[in-house]
Amino acid sequence: MKGWAALNSALDKDGKIGWAQQIGDAPDLVSYDDSQLYAVGGFLLAGSEVFDYYTARNDESAHSH
Repeated sequence: MKGWAALNSALDKDGKIGWAQQIGDAPDLVSYDDSQLYAVGGFLLAGSEVFDYYTARNDESAHSH
C-alpha cells in the first residue's frame, strides 16, 4: 500500500504521471515533470493488482463470518 501511495503521489493535478525515467539502458536522473507513455501502463497494472488484492481480501472477510 505504501508503493501504491507513492505512485499516486507522482500524479499531477491533470493526471499526468511524473517521475518516469526516459527509455534507455541505464538509470538516469528524473524529476516531477518527467513523463513517458509507458508509465501509464505500469500505473494501470499496479492499480489492477491493488484492486485484485482488496477484492480478494474483502471476499475472504465476507466468507469468514
